[in-house]
Amino acid sequence: MNIHIMSLANQLGSRVKLLDVDLQFMAGTTKLFSFSPDEDVVEIACRLAERILNQHNIALSQISGVFGSSNASFETLLPTLTTVFASRLGLRKVIADHIGLGCAGGVQSLRNCYNQLCVDFMQGKQDSYYLVIVGDQTNRILDETNRRTNLLFSEAVSVLLVTNDQLVDSGYRINRIGTKSLLTNLDVMRINNPYCTNQIEKFEMDGKRVFRFAVESFPDILSTVDMNHFGKDKFYFIPHQANLRIINSLIEREGLDKDLVYNRGIQNYGNTSGSAVFCGLEDALRQNLFDKDLEILLGAFGAELQVGGVCLSQLNLEKFLLTGGQDGLPQD
Repeated sequence: MNIHIMSLANQLGSRVKLLDVDLQFMAGTTKLFSFSPDEDVVEIACRLAERILNQHNIALSQISGVFGSSNASFETLLPTLTTVFASRLGLRKVIADHIGLGCAGGVQSLRNCYNQLCVDFMQGKQDSYYLVIVGDQTNRILDETNRRTNLLFSEAVSVLLVTNDQLVDSGYRINRIGTKSLLTNLDVMRINNPYCTNQIEKFEMDGKRVFRFAVESFPDILSTVDMNHFGKDKFYFIPHQANLRIINSLIEREGLDKDLVYNRGIQNYGNTSGSAVFCGLEDALRQNLFDKDLEILLGAFGAELQVGGVCLSQLNLEKFLLTGGQDGLPQD
């Protein structure tokens, strides 16, 4: 069974905030991006999706559904980002499944999409196409006076086209994908429900405990995709871009080759939450940071102590990334 990501596209917010030297030292980030008040995340995602479909000559009628994720920063809790996106794109009577989680939400949405494609395949439908959307506007849920959280996050939206079409040989094959929650110390990250507290609550985080969880997450990420037996020099690792100190500590703790671990994201455009590993994959490809013969491991960790991994191998990258236009990540 060949399930693969045919294409992906990412878009950062247009507002740029440059950080001073002291703040750069705290997180390893030089600048942060956010969406401006006149930028509509759903509209941006629809534009990315339309360009992807046009690039691959896929009609909207061939899309069987959308799997998506966002944190509590979308305009409405109901309807969700995923359903609004699917409806505005012009889809009707299709699957529209949403996960309302943070930094691991992108991988969780892709896992749900993968699982549905497996079901489709077993039911004899071997030409299914789905979209995955991940979009967070995290600054909306941050306390502007809290330096522990308000200097961490950038805002972005990612769109992926995923298929089980056995006749299509492009993009990246998903060899293994999995997620799990450690189900311990769930209070290290918290957003209270305003319907219970009668006031708008901001995102809270216990920085030291989150740091420990993130640095110790690598073996759990490996176990989600059954890669514990792989040599650490056999794949290129794109971890969630939470914090440069976390990534460097993870490299040291696990004895990883720093040249096989992506860290440009946190340095160049910050932590984009659920879309971080997808932004990282695009950036690493455009910058030719790894041997294309290596497998890629996308590793996410985030809210509710979720971890997730995606093991990818290259098929044909000719149309994997969008070309032309103003969309995408900042280039050197």
